Amino acid sequence: MSRYMAVRVGEKKPDQYQTMDKVVCQTCRATFWIIHHQPFVNKALVTIQIEAVRDILSGEHVDPKFLGHLKSYDV
Repeated sequence: MSRYMAVRVGEKKPDQYQTMDKVVCQTCRATFWIIHHQPFVNKALVTIQIEAVRDILSGEHVDPKFLGHLKSYDV
């Protein structure tokens, strides 16, 4: 498991992770929490991760075979 992840809201968050912020897909409104492994919490990094996850989510909708977002992403 990664130090930093985006986990879809509704999925179980690992106990040793802290919820930092949320990201919403602008196309389908899927919502993800940005979570950090507790020893590596970095509030300054969250803004960069939000933009990265938004790019990932919007980029997936470009593929005509797209069926839905993953449950989680390493960020």
